[in-house]
Amino acid sequence: MSGQVGAALTLGLALVLSPGFADAQPHVEGELNRAKAAMQLKKYDEAAARFEKLARTGNPTAQFYMGRLTAMGLGVAKDLPKAVDWFDLSAKQGYVEAQAVLGFHYMEGVGVAQSYAEAARWSVLAADKGHGGAAYNLAKMYTTGGLGLRADRAEAERWAKVAMAKGFPDPLRAHAEPPKRTGEAVAVFKEGERLFNARDMAGAARAFARCAEMGDASCELQLGWHYEEGKGIGKNLGQAVRWYRAAAEQNHPRAEENLGSMYQFGRGVTKNCKTAVEWYARGALQNDHGNLYSLARMYHYGYGVKEDRAKAHPRT
Repeated sequence: MSGQVGAALTLGLALVLSPGFADAQPHVEGELNRAKAAMQLKKYDEAAARFEKLARTGNPTAQFYMGRLTAMGLGVAKDLPKAVDWFDLSAKQGYVEAQAVLGFHYMEGVGVAQSYAEAARWSVLAADKGHGGAAYNLAKMYTTGGLGLRADRAEAERWAKVAMAKGFPDPLRAHAEPPKRTGEAVAVFKEGERLFNARDMAGAARAFARCAEMGDASCELQLGWHYEEGKGIGKNLGQAVRWYRAAAEQNHPRAEENLGSMYQFGRGVTKNCKTAVEWYARGALQNDHGNLYSLARMYHYGYGVKEDRAKAHPRT
């Protein structure tokens, strides 16, 4: 749909709205803000209940956040296909972030059949509206091609320039090698996973501690989470930072994001948004969506960098 047609539809809709619509809008915005606040405070049950009520009325912002919560299993059961359904509903209404995330899910085959063609279709919609992460993903896909999309160096370079103009790392640059793992550490990690799934948090924490001491980044990340949440082990944010850092220094993207978050909010370490941006940027170099999203948010609100919403995206 072109921008002109979209604008015409918006105008037409405004002409037929009921008189009570204007009065309802502040209530909707208030509910969205309360839901976002609950999510920020990790009150996920409350956040999910508030977002779902609005999402089922067709609110695209709430649908996007329901997708996020459902994808992570926060406040609702984790269900990746259902999360994709929420993102799809929101994206079809033109919600930029949902279009970008839906593109990512198709690119990675998360909760939906992998398809670069579909990923590019949704990512272009978001990138054309200023979403740096979507442009970043387009550059990556056009570099290699595949899954219904032909490699196109010119397109890859085009979108790489857009992504970098929005404050993202160069998607065409060689990325850091992922952490290497030993067979022994992997075996201990799997035991920790088994105990975790059996809800034996203390046993899981002990297992993850064993392989973390072997220097395994995935175990270090998981042990950091146990310390951060106080699951099966005494809550200790300083120790959480220690283990997140150990994994992040091995280029583990989830650890880089978690460590960035600890710096952003001053949890277990002195608050430093500039350092948070640096860790998010390192994770973004690995095409990690969580870090790309967090980096965009920092630009959007001017945390640790000069506020520049053009480097993030117009809707969050």
